Amino acid sequence: MGKGTLFFHAKSKEALLVMMFQEDVGQAVERAFARVPKAPLIDQLMHVFDVMLKQNQRNLGLARVFVKELAFVRGERQAVDVVMRNLFQKLDGLIESVKDRGEVAGDVNSALLSGNLFALYFTFMMLWLGSGEPSPETRRPSLRQMLELQLEGAIRSDSNKSRRG
Repeated sequence: MGKGTLFFHAKSKEALLVMMFQEDVGQAVERAFARVPKAPLIDQLMHVFDVMLKQNQRNLGLARVFVKELAFVRGERQAVDVVMRNLFQKLDGLIESVKDRGEVAGDVNSALLSGNLFALYFTFMMLWLGSGEPSPETRRPSLRQMLELQLEGAIRSDSNKSRRG
């Protein structure tokens, strides 16, 4: 494809990056949530993040660009926000669905918890992509441990309030 054709669809390099992010990450999010197992929340989260990691593993160079550049996108920010809002809404839904089972305390703010869980995943991504390892597999147990620690606090939210008060 020629540059002229490419930039007919994307007016700038930033717009092109955002279009690629929308397609790449957007599709991974949809695939991940289409097949979430009926399992404990930690296993559901690992499934979702594993699908996203595998998507990033397909093109490590692009994954590094996404991690490095997308936080600073300005003009095309809305398109990035749409993908992220969709991801967070789906994570919120998983969290809400397990509150009745006691996996997360009823008073936990699902939006805040989903943001924290994603932040842990994103940190894991940065560590993996910065390591030069072609696969996140050797580091995968640390992602699970990070998520479990966060969820442990979310399970005991009601009791933590009485101790702090």
